[in-house]
Amino acid sequence: MNLSGAKILVIGGAGFIGSHVVAELLKTDVGEVVIYDNFARGKRSHIEPYLADPRCRLYANGGDIRETDILDDAMRGIDGVIHLAAMWLLHCKDFPRTAFHVNIE
Repeated sequence: MNLSGAKILVIGGAGFIGSHVVAELLKTDVGEVVIYDNFARGKRSHIEPYLADPRCRLYANGGDIRETDILDDAMRGIDGVIHLAAMWLLHCKDFPRTAFHVNIE
């Protein structure tokens, strides 16, 4: 995919891996990077340095991938999606229904 001027949505962008993906995207001539995260595991401190770049922003209306109406809104005008949101394996055992919705559905 040509990233030149592209608008990319990074789901789970405030997590450890997601924040590194955001950093790498901002090294290119990407048009905009939109971070979509519910901060269940991600941390604002992971993305704080990148939010100073005018091409990077945090989606302000939510970040839970189970809320499909909000996710649909976040995806309007997006050229590409990098999906990195998932529940930890131990949480999957304790919350199997939520794990199904987050990791599979």
